[in-house]
Amino acid sequence: MTKMNLTHEPMLVTLDIQRFNFHQIGGVAAWLAGGLLLAGLALSLAGSRAGTWLQDNFMLRIIQLHTGVSSMQEQVLFGLKPVDILLLASSGLICLALYPTMKGIRKAWAVVATTLPFLGLALYLVTQDIGRSGMLAALVITNLILLRSSGIAKPAAWVGLLAGIALLVGDVGTAFSYQPALAGIMDTGYVFLIMWCALIGRILLHKEPWHS
Repeated sequence: MTKMNLTHEPMLVTLDIQRFNFHQIGGVAAWLAGGLLLAGLALSLAGSRAGTWLQDNFMLRIIQLHTGVSSMQEQVLFGLKPVDILLLASSGLICLALYPTMKGIRKAWAVVATTLPFLGLALYLVTQDIGRSGMLAALVITNLILLRSSGIAKPAAWVGLLAGIALLVGDVGTAFSYQPALAGIMDTGYVFLIMWCALIGRILLHKEPWHS
């Protein structure tokens, strides 16, 4: 009996470490995404020509198109942007880290939320255009699921849900017309998304997963 315990105990320890490390990866991905978004916003507001690739994320470009103050045309959204690739990949890693919690609440929707960023990334790499909205849709679904959890998840979920809805509305709005009002909505959503990345990153890096 003693021999069996010695055999199984290391396996359990290893699995716990792997689980913990995966939450760490998701937390780092969240803070990376938040940092990219914040840097892009700061450089854009400062009118800096340095770090232009950071300002090239699709959400900021859509906001600029909606405001009408930019001379850019719709073609600015086309092409592979390193910052968009990083944001999509980070979104996927965050959803993977949150999947065990989401699965315990709504398994089918958890699969959808976790799949969307990677599907969006694949489409974007192939088409160099469509697919980035998958990140925003995943944000909405993920936080709708987390709203059914208890404890520390709910405040972050409300921030993330508002961010996802605001950004998705502005993104979909480009199919019809460019409106300054949509730019304002997206501005709010963009700031909320930075806050959500900070909150979720902290939860994943420093705390055990919340109870569902």
